[in-house]
Amino acid sequence: MWPMSERMSERIDNTVICQYRPQVDKVDELLGLIREHRSTYTELGLATTRPEEVYIGEDQDGAGPLIVAIFQWTDAEAPGRAHQHPRIAALWERMATLVEDRAMGPGMAFPHFAVKETL
Repeated sequence: MWPMSERMSERIDNTVICQYRPQVDKVDELLGLIREHRSTYTELGLATTRPEEVYIGEDQDGAGPLIVAIFQWTDAEAPGRAHQHPRIAALWERMATLVEDRAMGPGMAFPHFAVKETL
């Protein structure tokens, strides 16, 4: 656990909580692309050095696997730069072939957050 002073001073703005709903037989392949996604973002200077966390579970209605990946952009402009980069676009296109829309949400979603408070 981090000392209180480090926790309080750390800023976690520009956080993206990626949600992926992979086809049942595509989970491992998608996890490989998420790893590649991370290394590409880092190499291009779009993501912070804070480790990305990847979780795997299931949609609440039991319809299939759900993967959540959490990382931080380097700044508020990084998502726009990612959208313009051909290497990132190629990764997103490959990811799109491995996911499926379901009742609980789209195959891929990327809501962005900033810390409101630390409890």
